[in-house]
Amino acid sequence: MIEHPLIQMPLHKPEDLGKPIPNSMHAVSMCLPTWENIIGYEENIPETMNEIKLGYPRFLIHPYIHYLIEKINPDPSRTALPFANIESANRLQKYIQTKHSKENIDVLATHNIYLVIFSIDCCDTAERGWQLFGEGISSRYAKALLDSKTISEDQNTKCHIRKKIADFTHTNYNHIFIFSSGMAAIYAIMRALKEINPEKDFAQFGFPYGDTLKLMEYHNKYETRFYPNGDKQDYKHIEADIKKESFAGIFSEFPSNPLLNCCDLDKLGKFSNLYNCPLILDETLGACINTNTHQHVDISIISLTKYFSGQGDVMGGAVLINPNRPFSKILLEKLKNAEKENFCFKEDLVQLQQYSENLPQRMEIINKNTLEIVEFLKDHPAIEEVWYPNLTSKNIYDHYARKEKSYGGVLSFVLEYPEENTIPFYDKLDICKGPNLGTVFSLCCPFVMLAHYNELEWAEEAGVSKWLIRLSVGLEPASEIIARLDKALI
Repeated sequence: MIEHPLIQMPLHKPEDLGKPIPNSMHAVSMCLPTWENIIGYEENIPETMNEIKLGYPRFLIHPYIHYLIEKINPDPSRTALPFANIESANRLQKYIQTKHSKENIDVLATHNIYLVIFSIDCCDTAERGWQLFGEGISSRYAKALLDSKTISEDQNTKCHIRKKIADFTHTNYNHIFIFSSGMAAIYAIMRALKEINPEKDFAQFGFPYGDTLKLMEYHNKYETRFYPNGDKQDYKHIEADIKKESFAGIFSEFPSNPLLNCCDLDKLGKFSNLYNCPLILDETLGACINTNTHQHVDISIISLTKYFSGQGDVMGGAVLINPNRPFSKILLEKLKNAEKENFCFKEDLVQLQQYSENLPQRMEIINKNTLEIVEFLKDHPAIEEVWYPNLTSKNIYDHYARKEKSYGGVLSFVLEYPEENTIPFYDKLDICKGPNLGTVFSLCCPFVMLAHYNELEWAEEAGVSKWLIRLSVGLEPASEIIARLDKALI
């Protein structure tokens, strides 16, 4: 059994508010132990925010980055955000300028990075771009600059990571590209596809991770074609729409987050082939080893922050190009250039490499644990509904699964009478509570409240309840997690 302090001692109590998950200055999650804390975080209430020092780095800018800006920003009347590449800095500058056309937005090369400098009035927009593009420097990079260390990108380690991904996914090492975050990978794909088909827009099939849809909307001239249910009607709708006008790309997830639905890749692939439209699949929840989906799509995306790492204190993303699809040659060229424009810091790459070595062993335990927990929850009288691939899309998932009973480590559920029961349940639950997934320790959050707080009505209309609880199962014995859940459900 792989050991970790949070397996034995989860952060879940009111006094744990704001503590990093895990206990690292580079943690990508933080403890939000009560429903009141969730609201406090979303509404930026000082009593909550004053306790939170770290968080998901695209959403909460890391203290090391703030310290770095204070140290090197030459204009104290304005603020700034740091990037490793001029191209990334220029993209944020352009994004801010589109929202604040009368403001002066500057890019300055200094201290081995590029600062995008802007007025306080532009802060919300700048931080939104930092969040959506995922191209900002990492906390380890910022710390190295503060300590005057030499900055380098380790090509040997990056090559090792590529080979490891190729081994896990049964794909070609030469068709894999590494990025500093999952969103940076998605952003690179969207830029490449828009360069190929600038007049066409993107479509989203199935309810997705929210920032993917928002980044898509940023690139589209017109309203994004969104098929939230991924059901028979949506297959008919997308077929009718693509006949009228093809897309720059169809994006989907397998399984989807948070509803764990699985799209029929044979059906979507048929549309893709007939109408010369690339099919892009986010395979993050497949954990690199559970499914054989890549051969059915043009592009696969994997957030290395999640299962590939398993530790929750380093970011990364990967793009896999299918060489047997019609767009492969031009995509390989464009993604190669995009990878050059997205610097991956050596210390982050080293952590990713080290953490990934035991992924198969971790996933074998996590797959087994999660199935047992799903069996418990689906028959529990206090549970209204459970979402998990063997319940939501079993036949489709099994068709693309690499082996039996490998449904992954993420499930979602809603309690009976959720308006009355969800908050007490969440507050009592003694599992680590915060955003992120794929860690060796179990991690729970009210996903829709965190991902769609300002659009809860829209999410409800798409069939996703604000009371939904998402659980990422770790390496704790299944019986222990079941006992913790059962105690909170009483």
